[in-house]
Amino acid sequence: MHEIIATLARSPIVSQLEIINRVDEPDLQVLYLKAQLIDGSALYIRETITPTLDKYSYHWQTGDGKLIRRWDNAPHWPSVATYPHHCHVESQDNVQPSEQPTIIEVIEFITQQITFSQLQGG
Repeated sequence: MHEIIATLARSPIVSQLEIINRVDEPDLQVLYLKAQLIDGSALYIRETITPTLDKYSYHWQTGDGKLIRRWDNAPHWPSVATYPHHCHVESQDNVQPSEQPTIIEVIEFITQQITFSQLQGG
């Protein structure tokens, strides 16, 4: 949880960080935050960790709320090879295999996408 906040706070693509909910207890860790990004998009992060549960969602969307990509482990797609881990690409129904990324991997991916988009003039 602390690594996520520190990584986002250091990232040059994060323009604003809003912690919506945070619980840091020995048997329960909850983090829900919004990172506003320099291109107007937003990254919503939800993590819940208990001794028997490790649930995450890294949801990246445009400024007007359109899904760009979401990595999560909700157990809704048992046919995906990396079940329960998966990634939604541009729509809820476009589900692809994905291992659980670290926050550093997510930020690096988004940074590359934002940089590529800026280089393309869009």
